[in-house]
Amino acid sequence: YILGYWLKVRPKIAKQPAIVLFDRYAYDMAIDPLRFRIGLSGKVVEWFTRLAPKPDLIICVCASPEIIASRKQELPLEEIRRQLEALRTFARKEPRAVLITNEGSIEEVRERVLQTLYDFFEHRWEKKSET
Repeated sequence: YILGYWLKVRPKIAKQPAIVLFDRYAYDMAIDPLRFRIGLSGKVVEWFTRLAPKPDLIICVCASPEIIASRKQELPLEEIRRQLEALRTFARKEPRAVLITNEGSIEEVRERVLQTLYDFFEHRWEKKSET
């Protein structure tokens, strides 16, 4: 994340402002270390996530454990519950994080994400206009 950001992402957004989306980010290493096959202690993983560039907005998508289990059958229900609790804890502690439910139709979820983005940019514009 750190090298990739400075070598690939930052040069592009320095030339022209852009919206950069990541499907997964450094914070996922702490929430789902098995996915990343990381055997490091939680403190070391936390240290790495602190080094990663800080996004302006973090959209955390969640659903009920049962819905996720029906979609992602490779994980046991208890592991899904653990990850969801870790995600919710992260979203409560991280001021840039917004928790969005993935329940409902694709259109409903899309609207929740787009509304979150709209609100974020509107707030940013208002703050910029005040200065």
